[in-house]
Amino acid sequence: MATNKRTPWFQLTPENDVALAITQDTQNRERVTVRPGDELDVILVHFEDYFKPECILSFGRDRNCSIVCDPPGLESVSRRFSRRHCQFFLSNSSLMLRDDSSGASTTLTPRDLDPHAWELSAASGGTPRQRALLEAGEWHLTVGPAEFLLEFTGRGRLVHA
Repeated sequence: MATNKRTPWFQLTPENDVALAITQDTQNRERVTVRPGDELDVILVHFEDYFKPECILSFGRDRNCSIVCDPPGLESVSRRFSRRHCQFFLSNSSLMLRDDSSGASTTLTPRDLDPHAWELSAASGGTPRQRALLEAGEWHLTVGPAEFLLEFTGRGRLVHA
């Protein structure tokens, strides 16, 4: 008998205290999963759950963002996040990351490559900074003062047992 098992598309694991406070914030409970085995809070993105091509996942202080970056007890840090700080979206079947932060403080670098080759540069005319992501390997994502490990596991698919 075939069973459906959803595989996460990608996962964000907190790498510092600010990111951990964001994942533990009750405002984000719908988007956060406790990873079995090590009891760590992670943000799991399933392709089926988040399929809104214009915005798959967003970070910021605005309550309309998928992940609200306004953790209780860290009010001094909260102001370092823009109302809509950054967002993941699809464009021509490519996963994109756009930095909408006022301080240009979103960074994304592959773990094993030269980070300067992957800087998000602002285009002339005020176009938001954005970059396509290679859906493989491990990436270091910085959203303001929060640091995450971004790992791809593949777009959600059926697994037959």
